[in-house]
Amino acid sequence: MRKLFLTVAFGATVALVSTPAFANPVKRVLPQGKDGDFYYYQVQCNNGTMGTVVVQDSQNNVCAQAAGRDEVCNAGWNVQRAAEQACK
Repeated sequence: MRKLFLTVAFGATVALVSTPAFANPVKRVLPQGKDGDFYYYQVQCNNGTMGTVVVQDSQNNVCAQAAGRDEVCNAGWNVQRAAEQACK
C-alpha cells in the first residue's frame, strides 16, 4: 500500500513540475556588453519572443523589458530572474 501511495505521489509531482507554468520560459541569455556601470543582456525566450535585461551596478538595480512592453525593475533580481520576467 505504501509503495502504491509513493508511486502515485511521485507521478503527480512529476506531472505538476513538468507543466508549462513551471517550465523555464528562457531559452538563452546573451551578454551584449557594458556601457559605464550598465551591463546589457539580450534574452531569447522559448516562445520565440525576445527581451532585454539591464543591470546597473552602481545602484544595484536590475531591469527587464519584453519586446513591445514597459521596462520593469527590481533591485532583488539577478539576471536569470529578470530574464524570466522579460519572457512572461
